[in-house]
Amino acid sequence: MLNFLKIMSSRNMIRTVFIVGSLLILPHGQDAVAQDLDLAEIFRCVPSEKVDEALCGEARDLIIDNCTICHAFVPIVLQQFDEQGWDGLFDRHADRSPQLSVTQVADMKKYLAENFNSSLDPPELPQALLDLWTSY
Repeated sequence: MLNFLKIMSSRNMIRTVFIVGSLLILPHGQDAVAQDLDLAEIFRCVPSEKVDEALCGEARDLIIDNCTICHAFVPIVLQQFDEQGWDGLFDRHADRSPQLSVTQVADMKKYLAENFNSSLDPPELPQALLDLWTSY
């Protein structure tokens, strides 16, 4: 087991723990729904002048690898903030991810502002996940 853990990168390990954890907290009988989630679809990428596909992928990975350590991804993708709203959210969370560089945080904000704002509908999520989250 120890060799297995050494082989896994921290990113893959975090994702594995998150996915397994998500399955464990779902109400009984609904774990099959979580297994069908496509995080690339949920964390969509709408390329724009500010955000290209490469930045989308990098920012999406940063969010999944860092933000979901403390909470599920549901509130992240359901928010519909403009740039100022995402700035405020990140300001409130600044002390929680000291390992992130200023550039990484800026990329995450750009990605979220372009892909999760009031001009776009939130992604569709299974009811079981929606039931786990109320609001901030």
